Amino acid sequence: MYVRMLRYCKGTVNFQMYGKGIEDCLNETLSEGIKLWNLKQKNQKLYGCITAREYRAFWRIAHKNQTRIHMIRKAGVPFYLHRFFNRKGLVLGTALGIICLLLSQNFIWAIDIHDYEGKDREYLSEVMENHGIKIGAYIPTLDFRKLQQEILMEVEDISWMALNRKGTVVEAEVSEKVVPPDIRESHPCNVIAKRDGQVVSMDVYNGREMVELKQAVSKGDLLVSGILDDEMGNVRQVHADAKVIAQTVRTHTIRFHLNQSERCFLDGGTSRRAIEILGVRIPLYIDFSLPHPSDIKEEKEELDILGYRYPVTFITENHHYYENLNTEYSREEGREIIANAFHIYEEEELKSIRILSFKDQEIEKDGVLSITREYLCEEDIAVKMQLSINE
Repeated sequence: MYVRMLRYCKGTVNFQMYGKGIEDCLNETLSEGIKLWNLKQKNQKLYGCITAREYRAFWRIAHKNQTRIHMIRKAGVPFYLHRFFNRKGLVLGTALGIICLLLSQNFIWAIDIHDYEGKDREYLSEVMENHGIKIGAYIPTLDFRKLQQEILMEVEDISWMALNRKGTVVEAEVSEKVVPPDIRESHPCNVIAKRDGQVVSMDVYNGREMVELKQAVSKGDLLVSGILDDEMGNVRQVHADAKVIAQTVRTHTIRFHLNQSERCFLDGGTSRRAIEILGVRIPLYIDFSLPHPSDIKEEKEELDILGYRYPVTFITENHHYYENLNTEYSREEGREIIANAFHIYEEEELKSIRILSFKDQEIEKDGVLSITREYLCEEDIAVKMQLSINE
């Protein structure tokens, strides 16, 4: 079995030979170390087999000894491949396909994000893409350890991230930040300032006051200490609690373009299809012009065969036509719109804060009306911070 496979890989030739010098031809062939097998004589002709590589030398020996040889059949790998060598396009295409397949292993085919449910996955994907982690990216140029630190610093709601490469797939393992629970009354803590301000009143329920009335404090300053000591020098930690009202200053800016371009959507639209391979989009349409500007919503479907994802995405672009209508607002109209926006801001963002007064600073530049409002407020700036064992 092994010998037959070896001969098939080398290629074999079935021949017939006849003439005067058959015996001399066979003797010289054997002396040259050329192997023949399956030799049979029939009707004054000799039949046999020889390897394809040795057939040419065997033919020269036979010709020298006035013996004729005819090839009856040829088989094996060399003859099978030879049929394709004449088809240069097929050979070149196969070679290029193999090269592309090998090179494609250095590109990202798919990106999977784990343990990030219920969050803005699109934002995280956008941040990763801005740092070069996207489908079609060249993997050898990516420093995953450095990139995961940069992404971790930019996305605020994750506390840990790891980028792992599995072949052509990049898996992002993330851990969401856990909002610390309220400090229990049995746990010792301090009271610190959460904003800059000037203390107006203090109601200390537990702990030792560290500031006085009308004293200016900065964000993070200690207001009430949870560490108490008595006349005997004994130190104990308590759960500090207080309500500290301070005058604070807040600023908020709202801008409004006096020359607005508003969209008026029209009836009708169109759909177009495209295919994206390794991040390169190939349109499947010829006419690129559209009769109107359009709002585009894309539907994407990734190629998935037997559970394996490939860097091929089928895209449907749904275009909804609209027209731009230009509207010019006067400065008074702009002030009124901004005033309504400030009213909404105060009801939603400052609803638990007492507004003492405010003053506006108005600027108009390049058709943009900008109003900055500075609020003088009174609010509770106390926030608890748990004490560590070392403290």
